[in-house]
Amino acid sequence: SNIGINFVAFDWAGEINRLVNDGLERWSPLKDGGINPFTDKGLRSSPELLLDVLSSAMNLTQPQSYIVMRVFNDGIPRSFGELQEAIEAYPEEARWDREVKRGLLRKVAIVASAKFSSIFNGSVDLEELEGSPRIVLLDEIESYTVRRAYSLIMLAAMFSRRNRTKPVVAAIDEAHNLFSDDNDLLGHIMAESRKYGLYIALATQSPSAVPNDVLLNANTKIVHALRSLRDKEVVVQSMNLSHDMINLLDKLQPGEAIVQSPTIINPILVKVQLRAPLRDGVSNGRVGEPVNVNASPPL
Repeated sequence: SNIGINFVAFDWAGEINRLVNDGLERWSPLKDGGINPFTDKGLRSSPELLLDVLSSAMNLTQPQSYIVMRVFNDGIPRSFGELQEAIEAYPEEARWDREVKRGLLRKVAIVASAKFSSIFNGSVDLEELEGSPRIVLLDEIESYTVRRAYSLIMLAAMFSRRNRTKPVVAAIDEAHNLFSDDNDLLGHIMAESRKYGLYIALATQSPSAVPNDVLLNANTKIVHALRSLRDKEVVVQSMNLSHDMINLLDKLQPGEAIVQSPTIINPILVKVQLRAPLRDGVSNGRVGEPVNVNASPPL
């Protein structure tokens, strides 16, 4: 934000909100609402994308997605409540249909419930949302399922917006929560969003839970200390680390990271000077610029 780049930070667990206190705007799903995927112009005009969004947002199986597709053939609903009614009216031609339909209704009923319907009310103006740096307070949403659905629907609506004049960064904390085995919507968005001025920044403590193609396609990687053997293996494969770098992965100290980017082909070790002592394992900032500790003399 200091150099004029706006961002929307999707704060999954409330950590960003607690750490950043410099007056950035907050977006409350419970008070400010969200996107209605069925009435959003960008999503409704592309039924295929809308189906992908709903499938990923509610973590639908392929058979469940097929039923939603069949429902769309008779007309796209205008709310999760209408979708629930249309699924209930869907004819059951076999016992298999009944089981799939019941499983689908259980998932739709959560986001269609009166408790959460207000956060999918279509009250978000995307131009306003992207107009200044802000934090989306996802932790206000108690249900993990609904929190995931809200995040992916907001991101998909931002992705479908083609006419922005100023780039924006969508920064997603605890990003592993937004991926699923059956539908990699976020990976699809990342692959195409840059040409529309939407840049994605992912943060996760579990890189092994992120699809490999997403890790490979990420232009810039910043890796702090990793303890899990599986996480280390995934990072090593995606960054082609040297033997010395591999040995450093579980020994990095706070403020230290291995960095790779389009302008840094061979990963380097950097260290950022902390501005204040660690508090509960987290520093409240930094001074100066990242320093390459491979250079002489190191910081």
